[in-house]
Amino acid sequence: LWRRIIMGTVIVLVAVELMPVHRVGMASNSYAYNLKVPAVYEFIKEHPEVDNIVILRTVDDYEGAPIPVMRAEDVLWAGYHNRNIFNGYSGYTPPSYFETFYDFVYLEAHDILKMQKLGLKYVLIDKQLSAPRPFLMEAAQQLFPDKVYEDQRYVLYKLP
Repeated sequence: LWRRIIMGTVIVLVAVELMPVHRVGMASNSYAYNLKVPAVYEFIKEHPEVDNIVILRTVDDYEGAPIPVMRAEDVLWAGYHNRNIFNGYSGYTPPSYFETFYDFVYLEAHDILKMQKLGLKYVLIDKQLSAPRPFLMEAAQQLFPDKVYEDQRYVLYKLP
């Protein structure tokens, strides 16, 4: 009898411990779409030759983002496809990263050579966060003849 009482008490305590006391809602902000892997990152994961990528956008982050959401997403999806991205990982930011990155955002012909010297092979452009200033997308279309992938949100180019 005592054995059943103790076992029942343990089961009740475990059940109480596992029951949620309160609910934590998912982010409802317009930019919080990251509950599903974007198709371009699935493409990158499926194609091992796609590596050494720089991700470019003309707007730094989503409007109203309380923290640097885009940098967090870059790191999140780099962990998903496990490929090298120029944009840095977690707490690490490469030396002179911001200077080089902002130079690349204004994409000019001489930037291709700079990218190649850094070992970069692919350029991923975020169309959504480049739409307010479309000069990046226009320059990419002229400079990169080899479009590897495109969807509603992203365009992936191979460096010449």
